[in-house]
Amino acid sequence: MSMTTHERIQQRLETVLTALSPRKLEQVVDFAEYLKSREEWEATLELMNDPAMREDVEEGRAQAARGEGRRWREVQARKEIQRIKCRNMRLVAGDLRLVLQAPSLKPLSGI
Repeated sequence: MSMTTHERIQQRLETVLTALSPRKLEQVVDFAEYLKSREEWEATLELMNDPAMREDVEEGRAQAARGEGRRWREVQARKEIQRIKCRNMRLVAGDLRLVLQAPSLKPLSGI
């Protein structure tokens, strides 16, 4: 199995990192965090230069100013409810598969 470019780079980095002193490792981490931050800002600027995206952001801000949004906790609570519902549905589906696969059970009539 051949390594991807990303895997090769990670392997090279790991090799170099193991040979560095703690002080130099700290500098590497600082530089990596700087690069990550810069990449995030570049992505943000790219999105904000897209007229459609800028319009969507401005509309979202206007909706929030008018009180038309939802509180973050409410959004998170709804996501948790959806997650629980999905998990329960998977459990029920799993139980149903077990029942249907049981050789000694006969189909129930009237269901």
